[in-house]
Amino acid sequence: IVFYFFFFFQAEDGIRDFCLSRGLGDVYKRQGYTEADGTKPKDYSREKFIVNDPKRYFFNRKIRWTNLGFQYDWNNRFYPNVKTSVPDNMRQLAMEVISLLDLGSYVPESVIINFYDKKNHMTGHLDDGEKDQISPIISFSVGLSCVFLMGENTKDVKPLAIRLDSGDVFIMSKHARTCYHGVPRVIEDSLDAEPFENYLKEKYQDEEHAKLKELGDRSADEETELPKNNEYNAVNYLKENRLNFNFRQVEVSNDGA
Repeated sequence: IVFYFFFFFQAEDGIRDFCLSRGLGDVYKRQGYTEADGTKPKDYSREKFIVNDPKRYFFNRKIRWTNLGFQYDWNNRFYPNVKTSVPDNMRQLAMEVISLLDLGSYVPESVIINFYDKKNHMTGHLDDGEKDQISPIISFSVGLSCVFLMGENTKDVKPLAIRLDSGDVFIMSKHARTCYHGVPRVIEDSLDAEPFENYLKEKYQDEEHAKLKELGDRSADEETELPKNNEYNAVNYLKENRLNFNFRQVEVSNDGA
């Protein structure tokens, strides 16, 4: 199954907080927030992480996650009664996969989006914050490839390493729904951007396509203090980063599904 996304979050749009980079180390023996070299996080300086280059994209690289729908409290590992809307086109993606694989009833109530650059990692963890621990997690990968580790429900079992490429859909259902998993590595220069670039060429005439790459004078958004990204910027972002969209049902449905 291959899906191509041209969905791109503006920097800090809908962000509740930033999540510091996670170092993996021994993925099933250590968890927590660390820098890549294992040291504790340094003080956050926004200017250090801003990319403000029209030839690349506009983004705050310190942002590691955001979510739509039910908002997840990362510090206390639960969902407070606070939520935003999940766009219909995103919700439909999860529903199409569920229908295609005949995985039963499903309501994508929350979408957690992880932002990885080539140096980022995700520690081994359980997705146990949802009251519903039965409905599957539907995970879409976009941008750079990664090594995904799929473990068991104990850290003592050696995990299976799986490569996830852009466009891959990974389903965690039944037993896998309650197992440890993590991302020890993002693979640099692994995206074949030609399909994305061809899409833009087909969507726009040559002259219009050229205008996407023009520097121009773009006014900054009041909230993010950065110009808005166009589709050309989005492709550039995907060449350097990985996006992971995780759909999940939070509340237990009345029928027990």
